[in-house]
Amino acid sequence: NDGDKIILPSSALQELLTAGNNQLPSPLTFELRHPHTNAIIHSGVKEFADLTNHIQLPAWMAHAIDLNDEDHVLIKAKPLPKGTWVRLRPLSEDYLEITDYRAALESHLRGHYTTLTTGQTITCRYGAHSYGFLVVDLKPDQAVGVTDTDLEVDLDP
Repeated sequence: NDGDKIILPSSALQELLTAGNNQLPSPLTFELRHPHTNAIIHSGVKEFADLTNHIQLPAWMAHAIDLNDEDHVLIKAKPLPKGTWVRLRPLSEDYLEITDYRAALESHLRGHYTTLTTGQTITCRYGAHSYGFLVVDLKPDQAVGVTDTDLEVDLDP
């Protein structure tokens, strides 16, 4: 639950390799869409496992697009532009307990996230506490990759 990485069936890897002439983009990023509401979230991949027609995703991601256990989800590989800027809104004033919140957020994003989507909530662990932040805005697009990029972080008061 500390990031946006999902586990996909090994058959998905085979499909991706076939479609890409045995080459995969790096990092692999995906769009997950609820089939009825069209709610969208983006993710990276943690691994490909021996799952048959199932994926595993963090509970917060399922909640974000209103998925329940055993619901269907539409998933497709989707390359995203590298993020350059993010505006976050703290969900409580507790974040002020983090002595250097910019460095803590940048480190947490680098270690746990591959993508960000406008409107999603991220949780940053610092010490024994977790702090929630809403992704208010992103540049250059509404969904971005955050791997191997210098992502500037601004906070709303």
